[in-house]
Amino acid sequence: MNINIKKKALSLLCASCVLVTSNVYAEMKVENDYVDAKTDVNIRLSDTTKSNKLGLFDYRNSAYRILSVNNWDLIRYNDIIGYVCHQYVNVKDEKGNDFHQYTEVHDILYTTDNLNLRLGPSTDYKKIDLIKINTEIIPIAVTNDNWYLVKYNGKIGYVCGDYVRLLSEEIKSKFPNVKNGSIKKIVYATKNDFILDSKGDITGVIEKYECAYLLDSNNDYSFIKTPNYMGYVTSSSLKAIDERLVEIDLSDQRITLYYNNDILIRSSVVSGKNTTPTNIGSFKIYNKETDRYLKGSDYNVHVDYWMPFDGGIGLHDSSRDQFGGNIYKNNGSHGCINLPHDVAEYIYNNVKTGTKVLVHK
Repeated sequence: MNINIKKKALSLLCASCVLVTSNVYAEMKVENDYVDAKTDVNIRLSDTTKSNKLGLFDYRNSAYRILSVNNWDLIRYNDIIGYVCHQYVNVKDEKGNDFHQYTEVHDILYTTDNLNLRLGPSTDYKKIDLIKINTEIIPIAVTNDNWYLVKYNGKIGYVCGDYVRLLSEEIKSKFPNVKNGSIKKIVYATKNDFILDSKGDITGVIEKYECAYLLDSNNDYSFIKTPNYMGYVTSSSLKAIDERLVEIDLSDQRITLYYNNDILIRSSVVSGKNTTPTNIGSFKIYNKETDRYLKGSDYNVHVDYWMPFDGGIGLHDSSRDQFGGNIYKNNGSHGCINLPHDVAEYIYNNVKTGTKVLVHK
């Protein structure tokens, strides 16, 4: 790899980045009304019919409308927040009693403390999940009193802005020429490649099949964020994900299910032990089964969810008490990816035969 050539191409990207302007905060249409369902209508994670279903908005029932996005309404219905297509709802005369002004956010958030995900923008609302410190979250908007409406592990809810930091602020301090801190798309590396800082010096490596956020790019270089590094890589070494994708990081013992630009779920796992390691590569889920026995020369284990992707190796639930860390080294699997039961169930319900699985170090 010719570093001098890379630095010259990189300088072109840095220069062009000065011209890139991203409106991280933009006004969002606030519609604090109640709506009725004209018919049974799906509640979804994003404003598209291809997005994950979060629940069902029942015929003639009412829901609180948080805001409107294009032809979609973001509503709170029972214990679910999600999007419904506007053509399937009627707006009622009754106004919402917890009016907030929303500003759209194009950024990435990281929690600075353990943080409750709630159904509304105050501590009076029900907790729907717990988000651990230093967790990555995708924001939708922020209220006038600093509550972020976010997506996290297949749910939409609110977190207090006092306990998050913005990736755009970190980018500003380390890469002052980059003006775009929003996610253009999620990509993965088709080969190992160096990650460079703003001076063209190597600061890390993106592994083949590792996923990253693409934040900016030109024909030569792309500015990306991986879980461990941020910087520039060769544009030709990246490929956009196609709808749903499962990423398994063996070094960090982590699984992530992506859908377009959303992280549907992320969890710790246990992979193959040192003597029976999980293979690295690009695979596809080729079958889905429930209530299955996995048999080998020294094991016969029942699982509720089975998703093979590499011969007899697959994703499945496990009765282990702990996941992640270095468990895999001495007490790992025979090559399969052991998942917490609720994670296995969620992934099973949100992948299909043919979903790509990328495994990397």
